[in-house]
Amino acid sequence: MDLLSRRGSESRGLKKTVEIIKDRLYYVAVKGEPAPQEGYIFFSVDRELEYWNFFLDFGPLNLGQLFKFCQLLIGLLKDPALTDRKIVYYSARRKEKRANATFLISAFSMLYLHKTPKEAFYPFRKNSLPP
Repeated sequence: MDLLSRRGSESRGLKKTVEIIKDRLYYVAVKGEPAPQEGYIFFSVDRELEYWNFFLDFGPLNLGQLFKFCQLLIGLLKDPALTDRKIVYYSARRKEKRANATFLISAFSMLYLHKTPKEAFYPFRKNSLPP
C-alpha cells in the first residue's frame, strides 16, 4: 500500500505527509512509530536531538543539532543502497516536536536545497504550530 495514498495513509496515521523532495523525501508527524513498509525508510531524531530548555520554551534546536540532522539526512539521500527507496522523516505529533522537526527540515531545505525561507516553510503553512 502506497504511503501517500489516501486510504493507506489514513490507516497508518500518515495523512498529513509533506513532500520535501519530489518522490524522494517526506515529513510526517505520527503517533508512535510508523510500521515498516517496502520501498520506504523511516527515520526520526526525536530521541537523539533533544532541546535543552531554559524555562518553559521548547526550541528551536541549536546549530550543532541542525548540523547532525543535516549530515544524517545527506547520508541517507546519498546512500547507494537507498536510491530506490523513499525517505520519510517523522516526529511525534506533540506541537513542540512538530515545531522542531519543521525547523530542521526547513533549515535543511534552505541550506542544501537552496530554497528561500518562504519556499522552505510553504509545505507546512497549514500545520498548526505553537508560537
